[in-house]
Amino acid sequence: MIETILSFITLFDAKPLALLFILQPLIEYFGHRVVHIYRYHYHMAHHRTWSGGSYSLYGGDTYVLLFIIGALYTRHYKTGLVLLKYEVTHTMAHICPSYYMYRHHQLHHTHPGNNFAFSVMWPDRLFGTFIE
Repeated sequence: MIETILSFITLFDAKPLALLFILQPLIEYFGHRVVHIYRYHYHMAHHRTWSGGSYSLYGGDTYVLLFIIGALYTRHYKTGLVLLKYEVTHTMAHICPSYYMYRHHQLHHTHPGNNFAFSVMWPDRLFGTFIE
């Protein structure tokens, strides 16, 4: 099992992994904070589509899915992987109660000024927006 994981990791160099697990969560966090300030009414459409575990696509999610398809079609696989991680973790944070970020993101929908990250908690802890 360990050998399989290590051989998979060696398919990627350290830069994409850093992008995937360090830079992407920061972009996710700050991007989410920005839409709460500058695109608040548009983003609230997303908050309205969520109701205690139910979830439907809104414009922002649709754009991400189109970018994933475009990235894969044009062979920008690393970009596609980052966007795919974003979309999968965001969707799981809405519909999968067993996902470790589900409650974290659920709290964001009831307390919109907190818990902006949805793939990992460390940005919220680092920037003081974490609540339990």
